Amino acid sequence: MLIYLHPKEKKHLAQAKAIYSESLNVQFEFADVGWPSRELFDLCELTVSEFSSSQFERLFGGFKTVFATMGEMNDHFVDKSIDTIFANTYLELEQLLENNLGNSTNSFLTN
Repeated sequence: MLIYLHPKEKKHLAQAKAIYSESLNVQFEFADVGWPSRELFDLCELTVSEFSSSQFERLFGGFKTVFATMGEMNDHFVDKSIDTIFANTYLELEQLLENNLGNSTNSFLTN
């Protein structure tokens, strides 16, 4: 798993690593912190964040992205079709990852 850190997280790498290590039960690495995330979109198949402008850039650029808002952003968007890429629980996040990793980007964007 590749993690694109928020610019504020990039300033606190040790703390970010500790938090992600505690929260995730998978091996991960951070994307090159010397580059803006938008310059590195092609490095991974699917990204996950709580809510990030970079995620919207990825989505509109045709890259797979999932929002893990954990119930904090319910009914935020008028267009409910975007709800299919929002996870409100860890189980939903796990299911979104399982359902979309390995699938085509076109399939992801049209479901």
